[in-house]
Amino acid sequence: MNAITEVYFRHRSTVLLVLVAPLVARTLAVHPVDLTWVAAGVVMALAGAALRLASIRCIGRGARVHRADVRGLLVTWGPYGVSRNPLYVAAALILAGLALVSGWGALGLLLFPGALLVYTPVVLHEEVAISAAVGREFADYRASVSRWLGLPGGSGDPGQRVPWSEVFKREKWLVPGVVLAALGIYLIRVETVPLRRLLGLVGDRVGCDPSVLGLVVLTLGAIGNSWIVQRKRERRRLREERKALVTLAEAAEDSAAEAQIPADEVGAQ
Repeated sequence: MNAITEVYFRHRSTVLLVLVAPLVARTLAVHPVDLTWVAAGVVMALAGAALRLASIRCIGRGARVHRADVRGLLVTWGPYGVSRNPLYVAAALILAGLALVSGWGALGLLLFPGALLVYTPVVLHEEVAISAAVGREFADYRASVSRWLGLPGGSGDPGQRVPWSEVFKREKWLVPGVVLAALGIYLIRVETVPLRRLLGLVGDRVGCDPSVLGLVVLTLGAIGNSWIVQRKRERRRLREERKALVTLAEAAEDSAAEAQIPADEVGAQ
């Protein structure tokens, strides 16, 4: 089970692409545009971006990792006092908000719990690693703070926080990306951006609906993303192996040098 969740964790960016599929399908379908839902979706997506920024201010570099672990202190303050996984909650809010913009209406709100459900195996893998690292401290934290959303129960201590300037430097594309995604979806729906028409022309040639064609492109992107993730993992592994070999070689040279010194001293006498 742990091996499966580890693979799931490693390819969590691909999981995000899969969650985008309902947005692509609905954006490319022809249906009326309700500006009320569009506005609500933009507000919801920006709320998710704000939650991510606030969470990163507390967790710092721990927001982007290659393996599940704890860097420094266990963060229990800020958004982490209400949710053990506010970064995933933020992602779910952004996805659900963009689903509203894409025209799903009230059904788009279902993407919020749906995304949390899909992310659960990733969270389970992280919890095993964190529990092994900090033990009792995490057990107490898990008992007082909900996995997703709940009443405040974390540390009352304001804790350490990264300066806002550093947060915005690391996440400089977050808010512009959310705004551009919402704007792009809207412009595609109202045909200002003729993506639907272009895909329709291609679809006519291959006998495929534009929405299906969009999902095919997204699937190819997800496969490509998984391949890139695996290649990066292999490169990291090779670097670590080379570093270990260099360390062993240096240790062997030091041992040989230490063994040579007494022999030279004896020869000199």
